[in-house]
Formats: sequence, structure tokens, C-alpha cells
Amino acid sequence: MIKYIYLVIIILLISLSCASKKGVNTDKRGSSNDIFQIGKDCIFSVSDGMDSKVGTAKCGEIVFDYDYGKYSFSGPVTEEESFILAFNANYYAKFFEIIHIEAKLNRLFRDSVTLVYIADKSKEDKVIFQCLPCNKVAKIKFRGRSYLYPFPSLGAETNASSYQISTDTTSGLIRKIFISKVDTLPSGLYLRENSNDKNGNKLSLTTKSKVDPKTLTDIFRSVVLK
Repeated sequence: MIKYIYLVIIILLISLSCASKKGVNTDKRGSSNDIFQIGKDCIFSVSDGMDSKVGTAKCGEIVFDYDYGKYSFSGPVTEEESFILAFNANYYAKFFEIIHIEAKLNRLFRDSVTLVYIADKSKEDKVIFQCLPCNKVAKIKFRGRSYLYPFPSLGAETNASSYQISTDTTSGLIRKIFISKVDTLPSGLYLRENSNDKNGNKLSLTTKSKVDPKTLTDIFRSVVLK
């Protein structure tokens, strides 16, 4: 008889546990609109944009402005981005001339060159050409081979020093998070596809609210495109 009583009690406890779980919101995904998902409970509003989707996401006390389009704000220019811009503008011609690629094929192959890293130039570097005023080297890859391309410091955007900037790749996207060190500049997130398609849409998410850097970084890292 006692065994039956224990059995009934166990069944009742299991039932109560299941019933209580049904009333708890276990969804940790946060909220989303038709563009992106964010790991916070947010209220979205849409504004009129010329050639992009723009609006705001109010997440508690933090208000984010978002812009999803071809020309979305990319934040402060990093040294890597500055080199890529310079390479696509004119460096590529010298590079392909050195490795004996016909000039008429330059633009065709330009987007096949990828940047690996940028570092300070040293005497031991085996650069592809000599350059006395160059104080930096970019390791670039083309057709499975690596090259050290020397260049002078390009002086990335002057206010880049006012930011804590991190870049990485996640789910096929290049992600840049820039946290402002001063109150007058916005902090933000920039997401774009990890490809050479310059016409693809990018997501920019910015705020001018004063927020703990770690909290803000965690929020930005929770954002994914739909």
C-alpha cells in the first residue's frame, strides 16, 4: 500500500513540474523583424528609406537605429578596410604587373585577391617589390599563393582611435563591432556577406546611448540576419 502511495506522489510531482514549465517562457531568442533577429526584447518601428530599409529597435532603455541596404553605415574604417580600398583603387595594377598577369585581365582577377593580415614591415620580410617609404606589409593570397605587399601607412579614418573595434566572420558573414570611447560618437554593428559582391545589402545597427561596453558587445553578437 505504501508503495502505491509513493507512486501516486511521484506521478503528481511530475505532472506539477510539467504544468509549471508550460507557463514559463523558455524562448531565449529575443525578438526579430523581417530583417534580423536580436537577443533582446525589442519593439521595432519602420521609417521611410530612399534605397534601404531603415527603422529603430527599442530594447528597454537602449534605442538602436538600423539601416539595411547597399550603402549602410560601415563605421570607422579599419587599417584592413583602408588597404582593401586602396588595393581595389590602384594597388592591384602594380601587383598583377609584378606577377605577370596581362593588364586586360586585371579587373577580372582583382576580386580574387584576399587579404590575410597586415603587419609592421621588418627587414626579414620577403616583399614582392622594394619600397623605402613603406612601413607596413599586407599578406595577400591569389590562386593559392601568398605574397607580401609593402605599402605606406594609409592613416585609417582619424576617429578610428576613438573606438574599440573587433572584426570576425560568423555564419558566412563578416561582422564588425565598434564601441565608442566617447559620448559624441555612435557605437554599432556592421554585418555583410563574406563575398566580393559589392552590391549586396549590409546591416548597420547603431546607438548613441551610453551602455556598458560588454553589455553592448553581447547584444551586437546576438544579432543574426534572417
